[in-house]
Amino acid sequence: MTNLAPVSASVLKSASANSLAGKAGEAIVAGDVLYKHADGTMRLADANATALTAVVKGIALNSAAAGQPVDFVAADTSLTVGAASVEVGGIYVLAPTPGKMRLIEEAQAGDRISIVGVGVSATALHVGIVNTAAVIPTPP
Repeated sequence: MTNLAPVSASVLKSASANSLAGKAGEAIVAGDVLYKHADGTMRLADANATALTAVVKGIALNSAAAGQPVDFVAADTSLTVGAASVEVGGIYVLAPTPGKMRLIEEAQAGDRISIVGVGVSATALHVGIVNTAAVIPTPP
């Protein structure tokens, strides 16, 4: 499966972004998808770990080591991710690779579905997070 590969140096929010600040609980790279850990730190979200790790809070705007400040976008009409492979109209969901997202049609059995956004250009996403708690069942 192919994860979207944001270019960390190119991640840029638009003027309409709802951005928040937090503290990194582990190494984070700009463009990573984040969740809020029980200790209050921001960490890499993961679609096939625990229910908590699949509750997306946003996309990192800057890279940070554990303990450093990290800003993230919770909503944005046009977040530049710099990846020239964004599919316009494609729905991006949390991937089972920590901190990554991929197209919804690439989700697999066991993945928890959290919608991160929709491609609006070859390099940008409309970030609109929807945490469903739905788990794709294993086929019989």
